[in-house]
Amino acid sequence: MVRQSQPIPVLLTRPLAASQRFARSLASWPVVISPLQSVQNVPVDQPKGDFAAVLFTSENAVRALQGRGWNLPQLAFCVGDRTAEVACEAGYQAESAGGDALTLAELIRTKGLAGPFLHPHGREVRQDFAALGLNVQGVVVYETLPCGLTDQALALLAGSGSVIAPVFSPRSADLLRQARGNLPAALWFAALSPAVADALILRAGDRMAISERPDAEAMVAAMERLLSGGVGQG
Repeated sequence: MVRQSQPIPVLLTRPLAASQRFARSLASWPVVISPLQSVQNVPVDQPKGDFAAVLFTSENAVRALQGRGWNLPQLAFCVGDRTAEVACEAGYQAESAGGDALTLAELIRTKGLAGPFLHPHGREVRQDFAALGLNVQGVVVYETLPCGLTDQALALLAGSGSVIAPVFSPRSADLLRQARGNLPAALWFAALSPAVADALILRAGDRMAISERPDAEAMVAAMERLLSGGVGQG
């Protein structure tokens, strides 16, 4: 559990539902929620094909398929535990790769399945499963639309103190950089993965810690490392 005596505020910029869920793991830390993107479903017909399984690289994709009436295989391979949990709740027989696109591809290869696989994803996609040797057909089922910072978040970043900023995707890193502009507060980033860390740009006074695993518990641990000072600084 996060230490309750820590006064440094936490800025959460994920979509609202995801931010609220993560905030519940932060005990008594002061939290400001200001989503920098909203998730909208994209109308699309079901792709044609006899798919061996569905590949989910985000829980947004799982939710975007609900209510469409598509006839899809029950077997699903998921990039991480949370996505697999949401897929199971939606009725899939889901397995988690517990990592990233590379570990997901490795999991699928251990199953001896040739595909084809259906990969429902957002309008912006970073995974290239074809380059990893998988027979995958992608389909855009949702998009994320940028939002501005709330007045409370702007006031937080306009202050002279430090702010802890958990960042869960390269897209979120880009949006936060743009929204931050020249506001003076130092940001202490907890990055979900090395790919997210690569997308972050540190200024003087900033810090960064990289989560050891792509899950909430490890992200909280990365935040605690930021407080201990055992991380790189800008």
